Amino acid sequence: MKRACSIHHNVWLFLGGVVSVLLYWYLSREIAGSSIKVERYIGYFGVAFIVYAATIFLATRGTSVPPLTYILTFAVLFRVIGVSVAPQFEDDYFRYIWDGFVLSGFDNPYQHPPSHYFADENIPEGYQNALNGVNYPDLPTIYAPTLQFSFLIAHWIWPTQVMGLQLVYSIADVLLILLLAQMTDRRNLMLYAWNPLVIKEVAFTAHPDVAGVMLLVAAMFFVKDRPLISVASLALSVCAKPFAWIIAPFILVRLRKTYVFLFVILVLMIYLPFWVSGATDFATLGTFGKFWEYNAAVYHVLSQVLPAANARLLCGTIFVMMYLVYVRHYHASGQASIRGDILLGGLLILSPVINPWYLLWILPFASLNRDIWPWVASGAVLLSYFTGLNMDDPSLASYEQAGWVKPVEFGVIAFAVLFDVYRRQREKTKPD
Repeated sequence: MKRACSIHHNVWLFLGGVVSVLLYWYLSREIAGSSIKVERYIGYFGVAFIVYAATIFLATRGTSVPPLTYILTFAVLFRVIGVSVAPQFEDDYFRYIWDGFVLSGFDNPYQHPPSHYFADENIPEGYQNALNGVNYPDLPTIYAPTLQFSFLIAHWIWPTQVMGLQLVYSIADVLLILLLAQMTDRRNLMLYAWNPLVIKEVAFTAHPDVAGVMLLVAAMFFVKDRPLISVASLALSVCAKPFAWIIAPFILVRLRKTYVFLFVILVLMIYLPFWVSGATDFATLGTFGKFWEYNAAVYHVLSQVLPAANARLLCGTIFVMMYLVYVRHYHASGQASIRGDILLGGLLILSPVINPWYLLWILPFASLNRDIWPWVASGAVLLSYFTGLNMDDPSLASYEQAGWVKPVEFGVIAFAVLFDVYRRQREKTKPD
């Protein structure tokens, strides 16, 4: 009877995988054949989320354990389809291609903004196209050294083409899935490996955050048995995006002082070539922190009643207090797992900028726990793509969202958080 039940669940798993493959395939053909409107594009991923949720529910009921082979095979297929088409409603990848080209010539990509090269007639045509597509060309690049190295690798693999970037980050994503397979159960692994937001932001649109996330998870995975690999991975991760610094102390406290010292040395060595040549990512990162706002939640509300600088300061103060409370609880409870989903989720909800791909830093931690809110958030955040530019709506500024987006997006996420709180309270009061 148990075997028959397991086969029944595997049928649901296989059917869900096939339907998802067809969805992504039809989306890729529509992208390749003509321009696609944002409503239809996000609609495909909305349907993919419904199939994803139904498949996981039906395939993991009771004691059923999804076969790892099925999970990995379909996860790779989804990403292969995404890599096969050009990104939509994104232009960040032009900067990645350009930075890779600049670094390949042993130049410092932080030294000059792209606009510095507009009059240079010696730039190859393929990179001239990338240069013309860079957004905010008067600002030097914001992407930290580890990501610059990833741009260079993509440049070596497939010069001038975004597919090189998509391939590099999809490989990093598959490596992340293989790490998570050693750290969590099959249901939670499937929640990450088949997640439509992950597939969209990595394979379909080549966002590099996944490289930093993979390195961070590797640092956690190897910290006990292979501390040297852990330290090297952590150094590369914190040199990818600042998010990794939020988690780094919880890994470093598990290491001997020698390894902590080595971590500091590695970070300095990664930055050293750029410091010596005159510039790093810090300048543009500071500009971003002071002036950018997109898809903000708490900050947006506070900025309506406070000056922007004061709203930023207040949000930063709230996060520091929350972080210190968590640190105290972490040490008092003696727990081993790091609730990166709570820490990074708290940071994002207070941040002036919540880009959808920032959730790539949260989801691996969510796969190590049982809360549903990060998975709900990964679907709701796709609504942030409904901007004036993407909808071709002249009544909205380029990056201004439709009025209904934030109430729906954050309302759904808030409901999921409340559900998780309610569920935990029920579990605490349930009689043994």
